[in-house]
Amino acid sequence: SYLIGENESPLGAYLDIPRIIEIAKKHGADAIHPGYGFLSENGDFARACEEAGIKFIGPSSRILDMMGDKLSAKQMAVACGVPTTPGTTEPLKSREAAQKLAMEFGFPVILKAAAGGVCGYVIMQAITWGFKRGVFSNEAGLGSSVMVHSASDVKEPVVQGMWGIFEVFVDTIIVCTLTALVVLTSGVVDLTTGASFSGATKLGLATEAFTMHLGTAGGIFLAIAVTLFAFSTVLGWSYYGTKAWEFLFGTKSLIVYKIIFVAAILMSCLMDASLAIDLSDTFNGLMAIPNLIGVLALCGTVMAITNNYIQRKVRHRLDVRPMLSFSETIQKEQEKDLDA
Repeated sequence: SYLIGENESPLGAYLDIPRIIEIAKKHGADAIHPGYGFLSENGDFARACEEAGIKFIGPSSRILDMMGDKLSAKQMAVACGVPTTPGTTEPLKSREAAQKLAMEFGFPVILKAAAGGVCGYVIMQAITWGFKRGVFSNEAGLGSSVMVHSASDVKEPVVQGMWGIFEVFVDTIIVCTLTALVVLTSGVVDLTTGASFSGATKLGLATEAFTMHLGTAGGIFLAIAVTLFAFSTVLGWSYYGTKAWEFLFGTKSLIVYKIIFVAAILMSCLMDASLAIDLSDTFNGLMAIPNLIGVLALCGTVMAITNNYIQRKVRHRLDVRPMLSFSETIQKEQEKDLDA
């Protein structure tokens, strides 16, 4: 045996193709077995062996290059008459194209990277849409709900923070999961392909699921629930915007914000729903950027406050002073209220 890459990491030495070829030529090796790891399917390694006049025990570099690209491999298999599983022989360009093909072939389906990029693109799209809809649902990370939480009459900041986390959990995990279960168990979608029997999507699909088993009452209930949700959302964002405007421009020009807010509501009623959602996603992103920067900057403070709370409430240490406010004046007032 010979040492490869004395000062390299184990993986770096294992993949050091030039060094492997150098040692093989130095000691007169006429063949190399690549083992069963990365090098066994590495076209560059097989090519380096061929160029050095060393026998690569395995497929040729041409075959490895062809088999390394899954689409080329499938095309070659089809050309040779080898049976293959149903699927595309061309790279998918969009999420819509993948969904269309999935409907044609039937579920379950497997998404594979043709050469490392397609699967990454699909995952990127899934994460992007997950973040968009998650933020749209629970406002996590936007920094908006903190305005409401700051108005609470709770002395311990950790307690209010836990309520904020609980809200996100209920909204996203419980409510959204229950909605999905209603749709999946109501019979309005084909569980094999995931397609809606009626072609309905989004809210229309949920409405159809409720009315299928609850009749007209189910549709009326959902309509009322969505109306109340929309109305409460308008009130909440009006409050958020009011406080932000007051902070930036004072209270005297508040009427300007109210006019802009009402005008935006009227405009959103007239525009296409997808455009309204795209605008909402854009503005949510613009809100999240500065807020997340602030979250990262204050994460140390949050950890310190949380640890302080655990020391006092969980481990019952009496020698630890509460961390209740950045202001010493408010800190003393809150301490008095705790002792009262």
